[in-house]
Amino acid sequence: MNKSILFIAATALMLSACADDNVPGFSVDEPAYDSAYAYLDSYAPLKEYLAQSKNPNVHLGVGTSASDYIKKGLVYALTNSNFTETEPGNAMKMASCVNADGDMDFETVKNYVNAATDAGLSVYGHTLAWHAQQPMAYLNKCIADKKTSDGPAVVGWTDVKKTTYKDGKFPYYPMGCEPPVIDGSIHFVGTGNWSQFFCSTGNSLEEGAYRAVIHVKSSAQVNANFVVQNGWDSDAQKIQGNITLNEGWSDIVFEMPGVKGGNYDMIIQPGTAKATIDLQSITIQKKVLLNVQPQTPEEKKDTLTKAMDRWIKGMMEACQGKVKAWDVVNEALCGQDKDGDGYYDLQSATRGTVSKDDAKNNFYWQDYLGDLDYVRTAVRLARQYGPKDVKLFINDYNLESDWDGNKKLKSLIHWIQLWEGDGVTKIDGIGSQMHIACYMNKQVEESKKNAIVNMFKLLAQSGKLVRISELDMCLVDKDGKNVNTADVTEEQHHAMADLYKFVVSKYFEIIPVAQQWGICQWCVTDSPANSGWLPNSPTGLWDLNYNRKHTYAGFADGLQGK
Repeated sequence: MNKSILFIAATALMLSACADDNVPGFSVDEPAYDSAYAYLDSYAPLKEYLAQSKNPNVHLGVGTSASDYIKKGLVYALTNSNFTETEPGNAMKMASCVNADGDMDFETVKNYVNAATDAGLSVYGHTLAWHAQQPMAYLNKCIADKKTSDGPAVVGWTDVKKTTYKDGKFPYYPMGCEPPVIDGSIHFVGTGNWSQFFCSTGNSLEEGAYRAVIHVKSSAQVNANFVVQNGWDSDAQKIQGNITLNEGWSDIVFEMPGVKGGNYDMIIQPGTAKATIDLQSITIQKKVLLNVQPQTPEEKKDTLTKAMDRWIKGMMEACQGKVKAWDVVNEALCGQDKDGDGYYDLQSATRGTVSKDDAKNNFYWQDYLGDLDYVRTAVRLARQYGPKDVKLFINDYNLESDWDGNKKLKSLIHWIQLWEGDGVTKIDGIGSQMHIACYMNKQVEESKKNAIVNMFKLLAQSGKLVRISELDMCLVDKDGKNVNTADVTEEQHHAMADLYKFVVSKYFEIIPVAQQWGICQWCVTDSPANSGWLPNSPTGLWDLNYNRKHTYAGFADGLQGK
């Protein structure tokens, strides 16, 4: 039985036969493969089943590495033989095309689009506007403070927090040393050649450059170690260095460049028993530029609107009108209703709807353009610079959620109505990512299926084009634990195939033909153990050796409506 595929030369790129390994001029040794998979040889390439679907014009897409596709090797051949549409995983995202200086490079995009369209495939664009995978340095530069005068920067320091002490017991957690507070100072009398004690805790600092001004008196000149750290785990930031305490009162300045942000504690470690130390205060100061001023919200909005204009124009010109459908905005909504209006809000770094890490690592355009104008601007520019017949989708995840009654989808439909409320903005379709799991707990699985059906019904009622945009699947056992690829049983493989069949067939059954854009399988193969996406999970229709799986049959049967 020949189900392995091997593409080793350019002449093997044009697949025309039904079996994956039937490449003119090349043969593949028959692998030792379980007979339970023999029936898969009878299946044709997936796109051949479109003619047997209720809508032969629907797009059958696949998530593709653009760099792999343009090599015209295995990925190119498998994509062209099984699918009618290709979508790049990362190549069209802003950070892939725009560097820290704002320079744009669309060479990979051009090569990818040309290779795919020359092969007869359509290209689905992903994505014009998103908060993730953005050129952070460039965008933050766009909204940075502006200079108010010519010449070099004028540096100053502004107080952030001053720590003082009240007479009495030592105010912090003792680390073998509990000096009392006398006359407003921590009074340390050394008892050995090394001691340590907290002198300031819980200092909430943003990223930036700081210094600590330590007002202290010593009975003699001594050396000490000063430590500033934002935690005790191995990944905590630790800034430390030697300070010299002069005899009498003095202000010791300890520089803290490159603070990453967080809650910082300060510790002093005297290295002597020959002096008494009185620590009266610690003032934390942040480095600031005095000849700059922040941009106004209106200025930031104007600057970023121009940046988005330049970006979308450049991308559309690079695609030369060949990309007729786009995720115009990706993952706009969060899963929280902070304002209590009954609908989920947009993701935001300023309104508490994302984590601190996400706020730091992503760029939320809506925080500057506004929840309405963010999407309206992206749509306007896509229509201005894109082909006249371009179709624009809002793409999001968890639209099939059973834990909240599909509330995210209901919220998205509500937001689309708001975005289109100006009478100008038009959104053509909704993309549902559908990163789903097959649950071996039958009760849980039934709940998930009911929510999928409800999602399709809501999407049909929206009147918008409907696209399953990033379909893939992991496996969860009866105890609620994720199952690695190597541990999947035959029963579980077939359960996953049944779920693929269910999803695909329900799409064609519930979504009216006029609203069917298509289905995109996000993961061709199972996910490798070192993958950044669902590592070591059985996500694919093929295994890592490009053998068809039972899920391939389930997907194909769903296309046929079996």
